Amino acid sequence: MLTRQPSAAALSLGDGWATRSLGGEGDQDFDVSDGSLWKYVAANFTVQERKKMRITFHGVTSSVKEQFFEYLCNNWRGFTMHHADKVVHCVRQGVPDRCRGVIWQHMVDSKGRQLRFPGLYAKLKHFPSGNEKQIRRDLHRTFPGDPLFQERDGPGQQGLFNVLNAHASFDTRTGYMQGMAFVVGFLLRYVDEESAFWMFVSLMQDNLYNLRLLYGPGVGGFLMMMYQVDCLVEQYLPAIAQHLASSDPPFTANVYAPPFIPSLFIGRMPRESGARILDIFLSEGDSIIPRLFLGLLKFNEEQILSNGPEQILTTLNTSCETIDMQQLLHLAFTFPVTHVMLENLEREYWEKLQAEKAAERVAAAEAERQAQAEAECEGQRSSSFSTTSPTSVPTSVVRMSPTSRGSPLTFSPSSPSSRGSPRS
Repeated sequence: MLTRQPSAAALSLGDGWATRSLGGEGDQDFDVSDGSLWKYVAANFTVQERKKMRITFHGVTSSVKEQFFEYLCNNWRGFTMHHADKVVHCVRQGVPDRCRGVIWQHMVDSKGRQLRFPGLYAKLKHFPSGNEKQIRRDLHRTFPGDPLFQERDGPGQQGLFNVLNAHASFDTRTGYMQGMAFVVGFLLRYVDEESAFWMFVSLMQDNLYNLRLLYGPGVGGFLMMMYQVDCLVEQYLPAIAQHLASSDPPFTANVYAPPFIPSLFIGRMPRESGARILDIFLSEGDSIIPRLFLGLLKFNEEQILSNGPEQILTTLNTSCETIDMQQLLHLAFTFPVTHVMLENLEREYWEKLQAEKAAERVAAAEAERQAQAEAECEGQRSSSFSTTSPTSVPTSVVRMSPTSRGSPLTFSPSSPSSRGSPRS
């Protein structure tokens, strides 16, 4: 991290960054050559501008990158007022590691929020969120190979818990969801707890990043993003889409994308690769995530098509650990995925979901109507077969009155006059 931090004024709202262009349908500009940044700077900035930025080229590309981003760290507002779109291109080439903490805060404008609410994080991190158990369960799973997070209940894990718990208290409707820990943990590698908290708040609340839609509440946003990936794979990689659909049941993004998208790929990549992803994500927003997915599938297309669909997760996991990031980004930017495309697919998904729910309601109402009709018919049949009581026939009580000993018995109606009469 830079020793000289930018001033509060330089980190405040009102720069040209918020109105930057995020690229159109043909925005596939990515140069993998080592000297690409110097070539871009030389072609797009005047000699006077390069002199002001103290950029000199002595055959070492890394020195140009260091000089450019160090100047940007300390002159963010003034520079982005006129050159915001150029910054987007330069960030694609990677931000120097020591500049990332400052540049990232500039890009998401987290310091603006932090200055408006001084002391809030200190209160929230100790506030009971109701998510403590779930958060602690995931701490040891977050970058287990990083010394910062290896010690159980050590400073790294405690800091991660504090930020996640504070955010769960800040946004009670969303709470805590898996995947958040990787994003926050990565931020903590470069900034302090409070800065990481406000950066994460910015990522959750800014529609450019759509993280609140991804993490909840509910799973609707996550399933919508899976739908976007399925549509884009079908559009740009039809052979892979057809191959995955050939299994029973079909392998959709719901099956193979969840290990990658909630953590923005950074939970599956080496540290520098993850940092490059966050560079671009913070600069350009969520469009880089489906682009990366398409690039990863394209890189492994031959292997995916030669194996069964059930092998895709193994293939992608292995590739994430070994692929050259420059090569992956070059492939990713060949797919012209834009925010407009994603918004259209999002609208299409919600309309489709509403139509399905409406059809379900109609079907349920029809089933209920038929059940009522059948019940009424059954009632009518029951009433038509109801039985009546049999007609009673009056009978007289008879007495036995023998006429003589040994003579056959005769029956005569009983009457008061015969009661007690002597034998004849």
